[in-house]
Amino acid sequence: MNESAAAETANPKKRWVLALAAAGLVAAGAGGAWLWWRSQAAPNLLQVFPDDSYLVATLDVEALRKGALADLASEGDAQAAKRATGLLGACSDGAVRAVREVGLVVPGATTEEGTFALAARLDMSGPWLSACDAELTAKSGTTPRETEGAWSYVGAKEGPRLALHRSGLALWGREPYLHSLAAAAFEKHAEGRYPALAGRTSEPTKTNDLFAGITLPAEQRRVFASVIEEQGRADGHPELFAIARAGLVASIDAPSDSLKLTLRLECDKADAPAKLRTTVEELLQKTGDSLEARALGIGDAVTGARVLVAGDAVVVTASAPIARLRMMSKRLRLLGEMRRLARDAVPSEGAPSKTDTAAPEPAPRAPTP
Repeated sequence: MNESAAAETANPKKRWVLALAAAGLVAAGAGGAWLWWRSQAAPNLLQVFPDDSYLVATLDVEALRKGALADLASEGDAQAAKRATGLLGACSDGAVRAVREVGLVVPGATTEEGTFALAARLDMSGPWLSACDAELTAKSGTTPRETEGAWSYVGAKEGPRLALHRSGLALWGREPYLHSLAAAAFEKHAEGRYPALAGRTSEPTKTNDLFAGITLPAEQRRVFASVIEEQGRADGHPELFAIARAGLVASIDAPSDSLKLTLRLECDKADAPAKLRTTVEELLQKTGDSLEARALGIGDAVTGARVLVAGDAVVVTASAPIARLRMMSKRLRLLGEMRRLARDAVPSEGAPSKTDTAAPEPAPRAPTP
């Protein structure tokens, strides 16, 4: 027996001290991991969506509720709560109010057209969560539910269903895309393609109330170009098919009470940006001078947009007062109502017209003798 072993045998308390210390370290590590798990917040949706996604879009609902368009955000909340009533029941209003950010993602490669998923970042505090859980429990006989780790799935696998993570990340879509999206949600994406595009598109001092990005594969662009060529169109604008990626950012500027838009078109051909700039300027001028744009009150905002070349990209910036957007919204609603009335006034095929259903004129009465 060596001296260290003899000393340890001579002092049995030392073993207990070491054992307690080791147990303390394990407990501290487990406790720290538990606290991290409990405090884990759902990431920004652009961090959730995979780099190879075809299209992504995010909307900062929380910022809109506090900004100049709070009334429009409130109307959107009310409409969303009505639509969610079928699944969530009476707790739908609370669940909608808990939404901080919403998004849309379309995968880059899929064998099924029309595949997409909706996403949301939720505030998990408040009574709405327990109320929804009780509502879903009451519907457990008709609404399938299953749990996989930190994820809960609600709805039948054959149709669209909801996936909710304990951190507050919610996904809605069809299988198997829903599961693959959930599995990669908390992975660190290698390229960070869309977050980087959003950063290049927006001003450093501004937050993105809305972002939309799309990646156009080269093969897809070649197919589009060949279709245009087969149609024999002289205005095919080949520079348009050099756009490899596009990003749109919208933000509300509080000091000027205006909505600012920035569109970034990134090209994969060196000679494309200069030609693309000319094409975009001509398109904006034509659109802004149209009767529709003038009627909606946005003609000057379109024609006044700035177009410049920045490296391999064309960047378009425009702004419009919030009051002008409200006027445009009212005019769009009025036009929609007028179209509805016009549609209702035209009888459907085979339906009797008003003249057909009108009461017959009374027969002339015989003269009184």
